[in-house]
Amino acid sequence: MDYHTDKANWIADEKALLTAIYPGGDSGLCYIKSEDFGGDDYTMVGFPSSNGKGGKLSVWTQFCICEKSKVKEGAWEFIRSLMDPENNFGYPALKKNLSAAIDNNAKVFTYNENGEKLEVPSSDSKLDGRVIYPLSKAERDDFERYLLSCDTLLDEMDYEVQSIVMEEADAFFHGEKTAEDTAKMIQNRVSILVGERS
Repeated sequence: MDYHTDKANWIADEKALLTAIYPGGDSGLCYIKSEDFGGDDYTMVGFPSSNGKGGKLSVWTQFCICEKSKVKEGAWEFIRSLMDPENNFGYPALKKNLSAAIDNNAKVFTYNENGEKLEVPSSDSKLDGRVIYPLSKAERDDFERYLLSCDTLLDEMDYEVQSIVMEEADAFFHGEKTAEDTAKMIQNRVSILVGERS
């Protein structure tokens, strides 16, 4: 917990200029604008990438149905239920449900003693002792545009970087370069590539 508190303070105190964000769940986008992160505007810049779009999508859960399963219809029904925006912590896989999920993340919610979800009015943005700001329409729309521009998975290696690694590793495995020289060459070429994209 101390690490996450310190990390938020680094952003608020401008000791860190970049941080990874995972805006999922109720009010997920609003917490990024909270006082914990300085309460300032933010810009999503993503990562250097071959297509220049930057953002990477993180797929939390993947399912498959065995070909020989005797309950395929039931399995499909279960997977369909997970596509329901009400059952999603992050963002739904179905584009038709995306807008509603983003709307939920752009508002501030709390829960009453019965577990019912209640929207906190924008005039009263104090929640659990913290000030949390709902997103403006422009911020909400900009996030949706950014999210829809992402077409790379988080754990997927960049194609051009992978090509450099494979090419240089091939020379090492054929005895043409030492491990140290190979590592230096990969570092050099990837640094040039990242510099060209910045």
